[in-house]
Amino acid sequence: MIFISYWELNTDFDPSELSEMAQTILNKKLYPVEGTKTIARYISTSDF
Repeated sequence: MIFISYWELNTDFDPSELSEMAQTILNKKLYPVEGTKTIARYISTSDF
């Protein structure tokens, strides 16, 4: 089974704050979920 995760970032977020939040999630191993395989990551930000 294949799943696609889509993330839409709030343009009102401060990029440094977003980076800190992402690091916290990765350090706690909450993302990616165990047993999943990440094929690619795409980021599109028109405002940053």
